[in-house]
Amino acid sequence: MNIGIFSTQIGTRGTGPEVIDRNIIATLGQMDRRNEYTVYCLSEQGARSLRLTGPNFRVRVLKPASKWAAVTFGMSWELMRQPIDLLHATFVAPLYSPCPYVFTLTCWSPFDRPDFYPPGVRWRTSYLFNRSVMESSGILCISNFIRERLLERFPQYEHKVFVTYPGVAAEFRPIPDKEAVRARLQPYGVDSPFILFASSLTRRKNPEGLLRAFGLLVAQQKIDHKLVLIGDRTWLGEEVDPLIDRLQLRSRVIFAPCPHEDVPWFYNGADALIFPSLYEGFGMPPIECMACGTPVVASNLTAIPEVVGDAALLVDPCRVDDLAGGIYRVLTDDSMRADLIRKGFERARKFTWDSAAASTLDAYTKSCPNGNGRKR
Repeated sequence: MNIGIFSTQIGTRGTGPEVIDRNIIATLGQMDRRNEYTVYCLSEQGARSLRLTGPNFRVRVLKPASKWAAVTFGMSWELMRQPIDLLHATFVAPLYSPCPYVFTLTCWSPFDRPDFYPPGVRWRTSYLFNRSVMESSGILCISNFIRERLLERFPQYEHKVFVTYPGVAAEFRPIPDKEAVRARLQPYGVDSPFILFASSLTRRKNPEGLLRAFGLLVAQQKIDHKLVLIGDRTWLGEEVDPLIDRLQLRSRVIFAPCPHEDVPWFYNGADALIFPSLYEGFGMPPIECMACGTPVVASNLTAIPEVVGDAALLVDPCRVDDLAGGIYRVLTDDSMRADLIRKGFERARKFTWDSAAASTLDAYTKSCPNGNGRKR
């Protein structure tokens, strides 16, 4: 087959969707020499960053370099000019595709929690998701939770739904040299014990709940830790600073947005990762952090329990006292910490990019009318 992979994420700041796209593409490049691939992205920098060396892979940069322009007409025009057998759209499909396509469904929150999004984003995303579900030849869900939510709304499409869990990349591992970790983090102003929040500052990720829980710990338990936030500011960014000032936490909170290559150093330096998200289709940070040997306190909502199993301390992210209590237990209970670290290593090993790429390739074969799989 001649397969196209359309990614609007390659070349962005190491967000979860980009991590998934990059690793799936790289692993397919290592394992599949039979099919021909064209990777479509939106920037020359993103194209160079892929570093694909296989003779059956090539990269094309779409113009104009805009996500919505590419979805609206850029990708469609490219497919008409250079036909392929199957397109994999890793976010949403183009408005018109002359060939069969599959797409990756990473989240269902625009339908379940529309309050998380500005009206324009909510309408546009919901429309494109609905359309992609109905017209695709295959839907790759990144968790069983997403699969179940999808089939509640579209039970007639069960025959074309696949679950393809993401993996944990090799760079997420313990770094024994703690002095090297401290030196790497020092330019960010991190020089004391800290707990980590590794998500964007959006309402869905619940930074406000974490700040209130952290403020409770500082006021009542007198903890020495600082709170380090390494995610980008987005729609909620302007609301976080006033809350920090009201809670009198300005000296205890560090904003340290960092490139993807520094994320493992933060995971290794933290005493715990706190993942209080209100909605996740998967949630990469907990298993990445587990692979580094750091305990995790995580939300008990949506796909998160499915992903972390019993290897994280699960809390109700909507209850500040429960979230604060979970953090305090992980920071002070040495036996619990050791147990979570051991279980975390075991859990992280269950998610591999080889398995993710193999599942993706199987979905390609079964979704393409010109391939060897079943027809739609």
